[in-house]
Amino acid sequence: MSKLLLTSITLLLAISVAGCNMMAIGYNNADWYLRYKINNYTSFNAAQKEKIQREVGVLMNRHRRDMLPEYIKFLKKIDRTLQSGSMEKEQISVLSNELRGLYRMTLRPTIQPTAHILANLNKPQLQEFEQTLKEENEKLKEESLDGSRDEQLNRRAEKTIDFI
Repeated sequence: MSKLLLTSITLLLAISVAGCNMMAIGYNNADWYLRYKINNYTSFNAAQKEKIQREVGVLMNRHRRDMLPEYIKFLKKIDRTLQSGSMEKEQISVLSNELRGLYRMTLRPTIQPTAHILANLNKPQLQEFEQTLKEENEKLKEESLDGSRDEQLNRRAEKTIDFI
């Protein structure tokens, strides 16, 4: 497991160094991508779409202001650790826990606006939302269980790297 995490972290750093411009383009357009993904869950009405538009903007502004500096500190910490030449199991565990904490801090502000939007869906929207989730879960299940254990772990690592 530690070798997989070390490889993932190393790849993350390589990607961030080699593809800074691509990452900047992706990050600067993340709000558009989030709105696109959210709007594919069900047929939102105009007022709901406007609320989604506004909330995604607020969340991305907060992320840029508060979370991006935290992720930069985290990546610099990984870089320093890798530059030291040795990565101990304990360091990997600490970094992994820190990344999970950043992820929680990133998602926490999404809970209330998401709950408000979901609470205001009508019955047909809820049925469409449920069907979309069912299809996504089935696809994830098929992807997750396909292939050998090593192939599954490699896909999880790639997915984690893509997410980060």
